[in-house]
Amino acid sequence: EPTTSQAGGTKSDVIGRAFDLGTIVKVVQDGGVPVIIFDRWTARGVKDATVAANGVPMGIHSDARFENLNSKTTFRIPVVDGAIFNYSHCVAIDQPAQQRSSTLEEFAQLKSPENVILLTLDPKGRVTKAQNDAPC
Repeated sequence: EPTTSQAGGTKSDVIGRAFDLGTIVKVVQDGGVPVIIFDRWTARGVKDATVAANGVPMGIHSDARFENLNSKTTFRIPVVDGAIFNYSHCVAIDQPAQQRSSTLEEFAQLKSPENVILLTLDPKGRVTKAQNDAPC
C-alpha cells in the first residue's frame, strides 16, 4: 500500500494517539521526511489506551518500568521538521537527570536501557517531541 497520500506527506500508522512509547528500530526517508520505524513497548500496569492518551512519566527510576511484549509489529511514524529531542541520562538515583537537547540521529543510536522513548504526536500522528527514558 502506498505510504504517501495524493496531497503529499507521509502517512503515519499511529494517527489518533497523542503519545507512543517504545524504541526506534531504524529511521528511513520518505520523500525527504524522516520516518521512525517504531517498536511499541508497554508500561507495566498501564493500559496502552492510557499511554496513547496521556503518555507516561519519564523520570529517573531503578525499576524495570517498561517491557517489550511484541517485537514483530512496528509502526511508521513521520517526524515533523523542528521536532524536539530531549536526552536524559541518570548519574545517580538520588540526583536529577542530566538533560540536553539531542537529535533524531542520536536517538536512533541510543543503547539499552536508555533507548526507550516517549514520543509526543500531533493530530496527524507525527512526532513533535521525543524524550528518552533515564533508568539508573
